[in-house]
Amino acid sequence: MSRLQFFGFFLLINFAFGQYPSNYPRCNFGDSECIMKAVSQVLKLAVDGIPEMKIPGFEPLYVKTVSILQDGNSNVAIKLTLNDALIYGISNASIYKINGFEEDPKKSKYEIHAKLPNLKIVSKYNIDGKILILPIQGNGNGLLNFKDADLKFKFKLEPFAKEDSQLYTKISKIRLQFNTSKFTINLENLFNGNKALGDNMNQFVNENWEIIFQELRPAITEALTKVVSGIVDSVFQTVPYKSLFLEKSN
Repeated sequence: MSRLQFFGFFLLINFAFGQYPSNYPRCNFGDSECIMKAVSQVLKLAVDGIPEMKIPGFEPLYVKTVSILQDGNSNVAIKLTLNDALIYGISNASIYKINGFEEDPKKSKYEIHAKLPNLKIVSKYNIDGKILILPIQGNGNGLLNFKDADLKFKFKLEPFAKEDSQLYTKISKIRLQFNTSKFTINLENLFNGNKALGDNMNQFVNENWEIIFQELRPAITEALTKVVSGIVDSVFQTVPYKSLFLEKSN
């Protein structure tokens, strides 16, 4: 079993009254095809943030600390901490399936599937433990790369009102599935700077990435769930739900 402690998620959720930019795409409630295209467009338009909604940029997305603990009974038994992590690739997400987004957020079930050609995490790291049969220890600069990352997440929204009496929403439940066609790492300064041992360990991990990824998938998925929750909540908690859609015609 794995346990992940996630601290200091940097994507600030602002509870002030926000305004959805007029030049951003809108769709009818429940129009999956339109919403799918609109979300992809918004991710690119909002790469540097959305001042009207008081949302900071997310390319890269900053995460203060991610700590992954894997117990000693696993093939991968490590304590891995990523500090000052920068996550790249979110703005290049391709949305390929969307369900939900009906007029009544309490009854609607939301589902988004997205592919990211290259999801990259650059950070300072600290690691100690064993991977398969080999011990691993070190700290320094680290790179984790996920090729063709596939994220499928389902969530529910809970409506609430603010002082302006309009209906806002927030995530009440979320579940994420994560997969990748290739997982690679490059950890500098392993084994107190022994380059030969460090290079061999990086090569070993990358050659056996499928086994290692399966062991670490629950912890990685939990971290990404928090990232996704932060992005989604930063929109829904700032802008009235109905403002995100076209007005219904009589």
